[in-house]
Amino acid sequence: MLNHKVFSTFLILTLLLTFSQAVWAKDKHSPNAKIQNVLFAPKAGDLFAKGAIVVIPKSDIQKTLTANQKAVNAIFPQGSFIVRSRGMNSGDAPKDVSLTDDLDDYDTVVETPVYDPWEKWNRFWFRFNDKFYLKVTKPVYRGWEYITPKPVRTGLKNFLHNTLFPVRFINNLLQFRFKGAGVEFSRFMMNTMCSAGFADPASKKKTIVPMDDIGEDFGQTLGAWGIGHGPYIVWPFLGPSSLRETVGAVGDWFANPATYLEPWWVSWATKLTLRFNALDRVLPLYEDLTGAAIDPYISMRDAYINFRNNHVKK
Repeated sequence: MLNHKVFSTFLILTLLLTFSQAVWAKDKHSPNAKIQNVLFAPKAGDLFAKGAIVVIPKSDIQKTLTANQKAVNAIFPQGSFIVRSRGMNSGDAPKDVSLTDDLDDYDTVVETPVYDPWEKWNRFWFRFNDKFYLKVTKPVYRGWEYITPKPVRTGLKNFLHNTLFPVRFINNLLQFRFKGAGVEFSRFMMNTMCSAGFADPASKKKTIVPMDDIGEDFGQTLGAWGIGHGPYIVWPFLGPSSLRETVGAVGDWFANPATYLEPWWVSWATKLTLRFNALDRVLPLYEDLTGAAIDPYISMRDAYINFRNNHVKK
């Protein structure tokens, strides 16, 4: 039987999400809602000291992120990264960088308003998480990589993806993506029957419809239903989120088979181990996004919101 306290929490979060839409509708067109910072400028570090609004071709960014090009394409599909500073003449810019006094001049730049009423609180937890990720999680994960053979780590990642099949299947149905649900079901059956989910032979098969590598979740379903993010939130240890994505995570929790393992500590240990094992791409991408940013908090916030919005659109 479902825990009544958890179910009540889910209902409260849903009500808060609905309420936040009214507030969000009032605030999303305010001047403070514009993107106020941006990521970084490879080969143009001198611009930061002088200041400027620059738009840097995505191709230049990708040269420094060769290991994460898919993630870069997913977060910034429009072809540009924005870097915000102040006061620089256009003649000071290198040839591969263009300047503007108004971000609205660039049709290729998508300005995603981010409603961030709890910024001070969020910044506190962002700094906490940053230290935790880089000073604790990263060294521990490097030790895990050292003692665990790569085939084992890959097998565990495949197993995690396979066990989350109910989340992807249900949310395809909720979005009326019936062919996508059929693809998820066939992939699950093939991987389970071939290797109990520790291998992923199904990924090599051509599908009848394009499929997202990450898969559908309840947060994407809420977005597909037209529900906005609501307030941006940074959770301790878990990282960036929003009210919508938090409600979605609770929905995914109910659909995750590992939730129902007994006793409770087996359930939590299983989830934490599988999630921890899957950090091999997350940690490098996190360092790339924040390491050279003018304001790492805003860079991560805008990248996260863009990333989630782009997955809703797919």
